[in-house]
Amino acid sequence: MKTLLSIAATAVLCLAAHAAAPSSSVSAGGFAASCFDVTRDGTNGVHLLYGRPAVDGSIQLFHCGSDGSGGSWSQPVAIPMAHAPAASHHRGNDPQVAVSGNHILAIWTAKGGGPFGSGPIGVSLSSDGGKTWRPGRAPAVASEGEEKTGYRFPATAAGPDGFHLVWIHAAGTERSLRHSRLGFQSQAWSAPGVIDPVICACCWNVLKVDASGTLWVLYRDDEPRDLAVASSGDGGRTWSLRGSVGQFKWKFVGCPHVGGGLGFPGAAKSASEFLVSSVWTGHTAAGAAFALASRDGGKTWPQRVELTSGGAAGRHTDAAALSENHAAAVWDQVSPDGPSVHVRFTGDGGTTWSEPRRLSRPGRNSTYPRLIAGHQRYLVFWTEKDSSKQSFLRMEEIPLAATAR
Repeated sequence: MKTLLSIAATAVLCLAAHAAAPSSSVSAGGFAASCFDVTRDGTNGVHLLYGRPAVDGSIQLFHCGSDGSGGSWSQPVAIPMAHAPAASHHRGNDPQVAVSGNHILAIWTAKGGGPFGSGPIGVSLSSDGGKTWRPGRAPAVASEGEEKTGYRFPATAAGPDGFHLVWIHAAGTERSLRHSRLGFQSQAWSAPGVIDPVICACCWNVLKVDASGTLWVLYRDDEPRDLAVASSGDGGRTWSLRGSVGQFKWKFVGCPHVGGGLGFPGAAKSASEFLVSSVWTGHTAAGAAFALASRDGGKTWPQRVELTSGGAAGRHTDAAALSENHAAAVWDQVSPDGPSVHVRFTGDGGTTWSEPRRLSRPGRNSTYPRLIAGHQRYLVFWTEKDSSKQSFLRMEEIPLAATAR
C-alpha cells in the first residue's frame, strides 16, 4: 500500500510532501496534532482542520487542503480564534470543518459557563478555498441564561443551501440535539431548531448531506442509549427520527463518550438507497463495535458484524462508502502491544465483510480513526502517541483495488 502522509517540519507547520515508500506498512511521516477533522469537497479534494496546543495552553487550529489522494498538502493557514477562544478540545471532542467549493467553515466549542467549561460555537469562514479566513458569528440567539449554556460536540456539513450545524444543547438539565443553518452569503445563522429534545450528553455527533440535499445525523439517544439516525429533507426545518442503528436497546444511565460513523456513496441520488454505519454499544459486559448497512434510509439494519476478532473490544469507529456495494469501517482496539487501528471492507453492500486488517504500527498508541471515501480510494486518518506522549497525525491511502487482498 502506498503511504502518503506529509510532515510538519518547521515551527510554522510547513507541510512538505512525503514521498511514498514501496511498502505495505503505514505511513512513516507525521506531524503534531492533538485533535482534527477531515472532509472531502465536491471535486474530491481533501480538507484537514487540526489543532495544536499553543504555548499558553490554548488550542490553535490550522487548515490545509490536498488533492484527492492526500499525497501533497497546501501550506497550513492559522484559523482566527481570538473572537472565540476554544474550550478543551481533544480526540473525541474535535473541531469540525465543512466545504462547498471555495466556501469553507471551521467550527469549535468556545470557552463559556456551560458544562465542563463549554460555551458558544466558535466560527471562522473562508470564501477563497482556505487562503484567508475571517471570524464569523455564532449560531445563537441571545437570551437569559445563555452564558451558562454549552454548545457541545458540534458537527457540520455543507448542503446546496449553505452550511448546516448540529450540537448538543446543554442548558440547565436540558440535553437536546439542535440544528442551525448559515447560507453561503448570509451573515447570521437561522434560529436554532430542536431535532430531538432528549439525548445523551457527551457523545460526538455526525452530520452528512447526500446528493439530494437531505441531512442525516447520527447521535446517541437517551432511551435506549443506542446510536440513532435523524434526517431532514427540507433543509432542517423538520426532522424525521428514524430510530436506533441496530436496535441494540442498550439500557444505561450515563454517557459512554463514544460516537460512531455514518456514510453513503457520494454519487447516490439519495442516502436512502444505501447507508453504512459503525457504532459502539455497551449492551454486553465488555461492549463491542459493529458495522451495519441499511437500504431503506435507516429504518432497518438487517446485517451487522462485530468488527473485532480474537476477543478484542473495539471502541472508536468510523464508516464510509464508495458505492452501494463497496464500503469500509475503521476502529481502534486494545492489542497486546497497545491501542491499534484496524479496517474491514465490504464489496456486497454489507452482507459480508473482509477479515480485520491492522493499519497502525506496532507499539504505538493509535486511536480515534477517521475514514473518508472517494476517487476510488479510502483515506484513513488517526492519531498516535510515541514514547514522548506527543500526539501525531497519521494517514493511509487504500485504493479500492487493494481492498480485495
